[in-house]
Amino acid sequence: MAAASSPSASQVYEAYRKDVQSYINAADEFRKIIERVLSASDVGGTVSARHKDPVELYNKQRKKGYSNPWIDCPDLAGARVIVPIVTDKQVVVDALKASAELEIFEIEDQRTDASPDALRYAGLHVHLRAPGVEDCRGRAIRCEVQIRTAAEDSWAQTEHKYIYKKSSKLSAETRRVFSRLLVLIELFDQELAKGVDMVKLEPSFGQFSLAQHLSAEFQSLTGLPGNSDLTLENVEHVHVAGGHTIEELRETVDKFLGSNRASLEELLDKHGPRSEGFDIDSDWITSQPEVILLLALLDDDEYQLHNALDGSDLFTFVEPLAIWSDHPGFLRA
Repeated sequence: MAAASSPSASQVYEAYRKDVQSYINAADEFRKIIERVLSASDVGGTVSARHKDPVELYNKQRKKGYSNPWIDCPDLAGARVIVPIVTDKQVVVDALKASAELEIFEIEDQRTDASPDALRYAGLHVHLRAPGVEDCRGRAIRCEVQIRTAAEDSWAQTEHKYIYKKSSKLSAETRRVFSRLLVLIELFDQELAKGVDMVKLEPSFGQFSLAQHLSAEFQSLTGLPGNSDLTLENVEHVHVAGGHTIEELRETVDKFLGSNRASLEELLDKHGPRSEGFDIDSDWITSQPEVILLLALLDDDEYQLHNALDGSDLFTFVEPLAIWSDHPGFLRA
């Protein structure tokens, strides 16, 4: 029941309903910010976000009796980050903490207090704000970010639908089935992380990682995925022919994106696959993520790139890039 000083559930409902668009917009803005943070950190997670429905808040206020629901209710705007590998969860937390776009004011990590003798899902929630994300009265809107692995999310979604807050009415055996699954999920996540660590030791992983990075950046720029097999093939070719280490190539790409993103977007808008004058035969490379790598290398040393690609099939696709980006040194006879 609500305390005497708390606003009634109907008062909270009416106030929230009138300003719900602010929370819809806030959820979308938090999603975009978190996606940018994850992209910069190379975490292959997916992000979703939602606002709390006014009726949900009405019911919650009736039960909780928040004295100030705009501050005390943690999930008027909420986001969920699903990562493939359990070790990525901490990477996400660290990335959110390091972001200049976000203010972290609480990290709720139930893993730290989990009893070793109990089978219980341990959630990881980050509570944050973002400058300028406010309601109609200028109050900062908070967001609760849940961070899960794909396996944890599958369990949690099913448990929430069939078990959550109903456990007192279910048999012990039924509850035990869901609890036992937590052990399998933990083992699955640990073995998957171990397998990924082994893959990272393979000699070809650096090329694969760079190709993934290019694909993520390209998709954020264009909304297009490109062909991952061709990207990997061309990354391998540039890596072998150019004499750069993978670390050097990654550094060149990131430096280029940091200072030339706007001009890159302009070039892709003008000559990319969605432009009116796009010619698939001559402009095909603009539909591929490795266009970022090639433009970065042109910007870094067009003469060296000429020498590395001279005589290869890839050379002819880089020629128009050199013209559009004003690097005539690549075209020398």
